[in-house]
Amino acid sequence: MDSKIFTVSIKKTNRRIFNLKKNLNKIVITLESGVLDGGFGEKITRFYGNSDMKVLNYGADKEFTDRVPTEELYAKYHLTPELIIKDIEAIK
Repeated sequence: MDSKIFTVSIKKTNRRIFNLKKNLNKIVITLESGVLDGGFGEKITRFYGNSDMKVLNYGADKEFTDRVPTEELYAKYHLTPELIIKDIEAIK
């Protein structure tokens, strides 16, 4: 896969950075450290909403998972590198 990886971890969205990247990328992937709802990924999706940019957001649903093995959660929410790559390839 011929692609560039650009990682951002910021609390406040920097529009200048994302406008710059809009011309360089076709897919943006966000990985939440917790729940998807209300997270950083939603802000990114909203920012790119009126463009051709594809946005994939990964994270968990709001639920109790204290008794579920981590590997099972990773598979359920597609949080393994293999599953993320499969999702990307399905878009192209």
